[in-house]
Amino acid sequence: MVVPTILIPGIKGTTLVNTNTLDFDTIWSGIQSKFESIYDLELKKDVRFEVEPGAIIERSDVEDLAYREAVIIINRKTESPIYIFGYDWRKSCADNGRRLRDYVNYLREKIETDKFNFLTHSMGGMVFSCYLKELAGNYDIIDHAILTACPFEGSINALISLIVGEGGFKFPLFNSNDEFRKIARTFPSVYELLPVYHGAITFSSGEQFDLYNPNHWQSNISSNPIFLDRLSQLKNFRQTNPAMVKLNQLPAEAKGKFLVIIGDGEGTKNKIIIQPQDPRDRVKNLFDFDQPETPNGDGTVPFESSTIYKDDILTIAIKSKWYDKATHGFFLNDGRVQTIINRFLKDDTGYREWWSDIGDSVRKV
Repeated sequence: MVVPTILIPGIKGTTLVNTNTLDFDTIWSGIQSKFESIYDLELKKDVRFEVEPGAIIERSDVEDLAYREAVIIINRKTESPIYIFGYDWRKSCADNGRRLRDYVNYLREKIETDKFNFLTHSMGGMVFSCYLKELAGNYDIIDHAILTACPFEGSINALISLIVGEGGFKFPLFNSNDEFRKIARTFPSVYELLPVYHGAITFSSGEQFDLYNPNHWQSNISSNPIFLDRLSQLKNFRQTNPAMVKLNQLPAEAKGKFLVIIGDGEGTKNKIIIQPQDPRDRVKNLFDFDQPETPNGDGTVPFESSTIYKDDILTIAIKSKWYDKATHGFFLNDGRVQTIINRFLKDDTGYREWWSDIGDSVRKV
């Protein structure tokens, strides 16, 4: 029997609609984000609810441009039926990990199977890592798991979206609108995407930066009640009660079922420096994003975040093509990525360096 595959998209990978309208008004999609209704996305401190009384936001379809081609080709090549787990990407990866658990259990009964392949993109890999915790050490349900372009330890781009609204930055996480930046600060997911790898954020004085200390943050946001609440939640997510299973701690048998595919060769921000203040002395702890980029990344996720499991989990890097400078968002549309996925799912991996004949742009990290 062919094993079914569950696709878990990344942040912004699922359309969000207001179900409290006659036509399920689209509030966010890859090609449409109505400025007059973006306020409907803002969350209260209790993330179950939107601030806007008339807004009840839920997930709709998965983004066409980022995933349609991959779904069709992988289904055709592997004959594996593909099920798509769309989700409200504003919410915590931990919450969505529990929803994924319920979705898998539903499918398990519906199609009467005990095995699934899992294919994730970007933040979807973090959602899947949270789902692993729900399995409580029993990973028998996993036949194969492929995590692509996953920011295991965050991305500077998430920091940009909180601090400066991304004006002037290429391929922003959301957009450069100042109002949307304030709305994004209510999303737990954006905080969970903040960079936690060593050297990501440093003070110009050499003092060590504490991500969870509000006093270390830029002064224009550090006292905001929602910011303080989300920062506290982040500490619980990352440190106090880690929500994600670390892949290097999986049993040896389970590790062999996993594959990580990452992007390489595109200029990627991997660090910032905090200055004491801005030139006009209006803001303390100024986050200075004007730092050199590293070529080791996909434009969004640097190697410092994407390769942390390379010593335990097979990790393959795909070099960005010279004409393709939107590697991260459309990673699954790359034919080389699709070839690797197809081979891994079909267990066409019985020879040494089974990925190497795809080309010099593909390498093991």
